[in-house]
Amino acid sequence: MGKFFAVLIVLVSFRASIWATEVEFDLSYYKTTSRSYKFEEGAMVEVNDSDGTSAFRPIEEVKGNSPFGIKQNVAIFFGSQNTHLVSVGLGIGTGLDFGLTYKYDDRQVTKSDRLTMGMNLIVGPAIRIKPVSFLSLHIQPALGIDTFYTTDRFMGVDSIYGIVDFTFNCDVGAKLWLTKHFGFNAGVNVSKPMAGAFVYTSKDIDGNSADGTCIDLNDGFIYKFYVGVSWGWGKR
Repeated sequence: MGKFFAVLIVLVSFRASIWATEVEFDLSYYKTTSRSYKFEEGAMVEVNDSDGTSAFRPIEEVKGNSPFGIKQNVAIFFGSQNTHLVSVGLGIGTGLDFGLTYKYDDRQVTKSDRLTMGMNLIVGPAIRIKPVSFLSLHIQPALGIDTFYTTDRFMGVDSIYGIVDFTFNCDVGAKLWLTKHFGFNAGVNVSKPMAGAFVYTSKDIDGNSADGTCIDLNDGFIYKFYVGVSWGWGKR
């Protein structure tokens, strides 16, 4: 992902010099304070218990949060719009959650030996409001893909649990520019799943795959806040 954005920045920066395009790149720390996924009525999921047994149980909701994440965003404003009060461009963003903890129906199931993380990719219009040269406000509505992923090893069987959903995402924040090309950013990000599924599968010690389980996602909500640094290129 880092190499992808490095190449993207080089390409758009080169184009900026030709087409007088403005480019803003943000790298931010974020905290996911709430992840909530709700499922279809009557959904069942296999749960491994601490006493060495497993069973299929009803599942209505998965909740989670993450203390640490990395957010990357590129906003491209075509033409020289820096002197405009309102500028409109294209926004592309990605994010990674680390150390994600989660619960099934308020039953804590996160284990220290699990790899648990969240990922997302969003694309949409970037709207910038710049009342003064050193301060800009931005709104970025977008469509995206969000995933939640965790692994577990139980009685020699490797299990994979995941949620994949298509979301409507909205990012609202502000940037304080210390120079024309460098500043700080802060804001909030909310996502509303529009469609998705909970997916479960497993492999035994010989690598044989079991039949997977797929449960439709009915509703959900993801809330994050972030702070970070920003760079700008082009006609600024």
